[in-house]
Amino acid sequence: MRSLARARACSFVAVSAGSLMLAAAAAAGADDRQIGSVTDGVAFSLRAYGGSVAWLNLGADPDYRVWQGGRVRVLSFDRSSGRLGLVDLGPAGRGGLVAIYERCQFSDESGFSGCDIYRYSFRTQRSTPVPGAVSPGAEERSPSTWRGHDAFIRGGYPYKGKPTGVLIRSPLVRLAPLWPGVGHYGGDAGTDLRRNVITWGESGFDSDRSGIEVKRFDRRGHGRRCEVAAGGSSRSAEGTVNTGVGDPQLDGRYVYWSQRAVRARRGSPETTTASVRRRLLPGQRCESRGRVEQALVRSGRDYWQRFAVSNGRLFYVLNHVHHSENAAIYEARDVSFRPVHGRG
Repeated sequence: MRSLARARACSFVAVSAGSLMLAAAAAAGADDRQIGSVTDGVAFSLRAYGGSVAWLNLGADPDYRVWQGGRVRVLSFDRSSGRLGLVDLGPAGRGGLVAIYERCQFSDESGFSGCDIYRYSFRTQRSTPVPGAVSPGAEERSPSTWRGHDAFIRGGYPYKGKPTGVLIRSPLVRLAPLWPGVGHYGGDAGTDLRRNVITWGESGFDSDRSGIEVKRFDRRGHGRRCEVAAGGSSRSAEGTVNTGVGDPQLDGRYVYWSQRAVRARRGSPETTTASVRRRLLPGQRCESRGRVEQALVRSGRDYWQRFAVSNGRLFYVLNHVHHSENAAIYEARDVSFRPVHGRG
């Protein structure tokens, strides 16, 4: 099954963890601007669009917070009927800003389940279910939105009569099938939609492998898909390195993703995170590949990051594993993406 998926992929890069193991302090840059903070938990699912930034404040009383015009606001809607999950920002069909998000019935240390997709309008300040993405008993995950079109991933059990995989509406069209190892749970590695281009992350329960896919599609969902990045496990003289890629986002001519590399060492493992991007070439050809670049590379044992990008502006959250009350969201002021040597 995996060999078939690789055969379909026409552009592939496995970004080595060794290339990310650079000396870097796990702290915000001196010129970076703090735009938000988390008071009692961790910041989860960071996304940006049009100068606005949204994140899930995953504390004792989870809520979505949005930075707009230099101020942070809490999205006001009834949160009593489910647990909040991944969120995305995008333009509404008739202008304005909307948020699309997961509302899940269950959550534990392994993640969320029983998820459906809802939309929040900043104009009306109301939250409504997304038609076709609220199915009792089915998993609908990883939403993104663009001018009235909504993308999400639906798991395969028990709704055998409904399309599964990477979907977009309206109308409802399947862009890609589910991948091996994901099961009925669906995908929680994220999607992002921009016009007729979509990117999504693939990961499974029975493998350490993860990947980033991109597809340009027509009105029927047809088009060529490309695998632009992959994670996995590698061994070297310095030990085993497990690399994960996820949370892909589109901005301008680039696809961005978060990368996390864990090097096994005696005692606590060392973790390195980075924002990585790759240029998307015009048209539907995938044979010629843009080079891979990285920025905000940080190494440490107690920190991890998430990233969001909008109009070339890069935002990130710096979470401390043991002191989550110190988590903060920043805009990176001086970002320099540098080529990953030997890749792309």
